[in-house]
Amino acid sequence: MVTSTVNETNASEEKNNKESKRLQRKLTRIVISDSLCWIPICIIGFLSFNGVDIPKDVYLPAGLLVVPINSALNPLLYSNLSEIVWNKIKRIRRPLPAPAPGETEAVAMTDR
Repeated sequence: MVTSTVNETNASEEKNNKESKRLQRKLTRIVISDSLCWIPICIIGFLSFNGVDIPKDVYLPAGLLVVPINSALNPLLYSNLSEIVWNKIKRIRRPLPAPAPGETEAVAMTDR
């Protein structure tokens, strides 16, 4: 009786830890992608606000590249679809085999 309760508690804690790690990875991806997309725009704005002359040709490409990229990434990052995509990327991105003793790296890569 006591053993089954302990096992159930351990299983529950393991499930909560797994869910917590999954949520942490998801939030990390969101923060990193938003930061990478918006920091250039913020830097341009701060420089302009502080009197640095920024050519008008910089604003348009930065805005036309950053906003659509961020808008395209957000649905993937906020939905559960991102986990499916990341799992497929992990499967594709397998480590290369280590070269055998006396073998060069190029030979080991061709065996893949």
